[in-house]
Amino acid sequence: MSSDAKPVDASTRISRHMNNDHSESVGLYLRHYGAVPIAQATRDPRMESISPTAMTLSYVGVAGERLTKVLPLDPPLLDSLADARNRVMDMHDAASHAYGMEPRIRVRIYQPPGVQGCLNAAGLLWGIAALAIPQLLARGGFVQTYMFFGNEWLRQLFANHRAAWLTLFAVIHITEAAVMYSKAWRYCPRRVNFLGGDGLGAVGWLWTASPALEGYTAFQRFNALVKEEEQKKH
Repeated sequence: MSSDAKPVDASTRISRHMNNDHSESVGLYLRHYGAVPIAQATRDPRMESISPTAMTLSYVGVAGERLTKVLPLDPPLLDSLADARNRVMDMHDAASHAYGMEPRIRVRIYQPPGVQGCLNAAGLLWGIAALAIPQLLARGGFVQTYMFFGNEWLRQLFANHRAAWLTLFAVIHITEAAVMYSKAWRYCPRRVNFLGGDGLGAVGWLWTASPALEGYTAFQRFNALVKEEEQKKH
């Protein structure tokens, strides 16, 4: 390093760190504390500077211009910028909670199903097909012969109540998808939805759809990723 290189001041150092590693937090500050709509707050949010009394943030507006938002720090930082780290973390946590997000954990990848998950999905699709196509549940048909081992009582149990079974399948798997949606909403990154509001990104929607096909194995994989991220924080 050159001997006449100027030292980087604390404000610049903090701003660079936030922009390089925590741009999502900057976007949350704009939304929660600056009342900037998500459609704009997520467009290249940047921290321009921070002082003991305020942080200056910027983002790209609707017309493509860069706009600035000054957020007062109330109360001001006690020890100049020395306690800035704790303050920005506290602000991140509060903003995350305000939008129903887990502050310190993000599931940013989708993990496809393994063998058991694929078998579960295949079983569900086959079950729906068997209930929807009368020939498959006909007397002496494929299902009775090869899956029910010729049992007529089982065949009638499904053949005579097709609508009830299909409704039950739908209720169970829609419920599982709804539960996973709530988990994805908490842990997965957010994106601007087609209405210009807060919504899940592709990763969150893939996780939401998974239990609708494969059931419990999707929750096992998702929970394992959450646990892995939790362990990284300790």
